[in-house]
Amino acid sequence: MKKHIKYFIIIFTSAFLFSCGFTPLYKSESTNFYISEIKTNNNNTYFNIFKSFMSQYQVRKDQENNYNLDVNLQKNKEILSKDASGNPLVYMITINSNISISNDEKVITTKKFKNKFKYNHNSSIFDLNLYEKEIEKKLIKQIVDQLIITIIGLDENNSMTKANTIKIGVNTNLEVGYTKGS
Repeated sequence: MKKHIKYFIIIFTSAFLFSCGFTPLYKSESTNFYISEIKTNNNNTYFNIFKSFMSQYQVRKDQENNYNLDVNLQKNKEILSKDASGNPLVYMITINSNISISNDEKVITTKKFKNKFKYNHNSSIFDLNLYEKEIEKKLIKQIVDQLIITIIGLDENNSMTKANTIKIGVNTNLEVGYTKGS
């Protein structure tokens, strides 16, 4: 009996995911855009991480739907709470981004993303620094995901319209995806 329930759940979940229009973000054939140039005013570690995540979208300039990105990333680390002796207990890292999307030297849109993460203090400074670097990578990855969804939402006239709204979803394999809505 348990075997039948297990098969039913697998079939139902598969049918639901395939029939709802869910498309994995990075496996989609509809990502028909290319990033020809990524530039910044402050070439820091965060920009290099951002650029490495965007490398799969960079190709030659002679392709259609080329976009240029002007990226500004800034990190802010705050102490949210301290113990009685003044030692930090809880931190929050915030990555602010200001990204201009342009095509043929004409700015199409400018997007600002702000991602935050709270975490507890660790007695080992080395472990704390490693953990902070992982948090920064994850926050920058979230910014890249949001940016890709924004670029996918641009219509033929390179503008965001209500007809091109994007619904973001996560399937059971924890893949981020989108569904174009109208």
